Amino acid sequence: MNSQADLRILTGLDLRASTINAAIASLIRDAGSPAVEDRVRTLRTELDVAGLTSMTPTLEIAVAFHQAVLDDREALNATIARLREQTSDGTDAYYTDIAHFMADLPLPADHTPPRWLDGEGATRTRWRALVTARRDLLR
Repeated sequence: MNSQADLRILTGLDLRASTINAAIASLIRDAGSPAVEDRVRTLRTELDVAGLTSMTPTLEIAVAFHQAVLDDREALNATIARLREQTSDGTDAYYTDIAHFMADLPLPADHTPPRWLDGEGATRTRWRALVTARRDLLR
């Protein structure tokens, strides 16, 4: 293929998903910052408008990280409820576990956990450590 043909293939390519993934990554980078909430609302709208609702749980786990850093239990409980609803078909259901781990919350009694490579305890410890490291950095 020549370079003109390569450019024609890329014409009209929609990179919204990649752009949104980058924006979600920047939310994680800025977790604990007051500006995150406005950006979350904007991203939720962008996901809906773009029809990329399959990416919503990824956004919500980033939001859960932000809320865990802030120790905002009320908001985090609402986020976990949204995650549970969004992953009720089994896709990305482990995100609810991760949200619990980040906030050091117990898993619900009726929960069937996934099999973690290093076990639940080690996985919980690693996710919680990310939150405490972010808190330490913000101090």
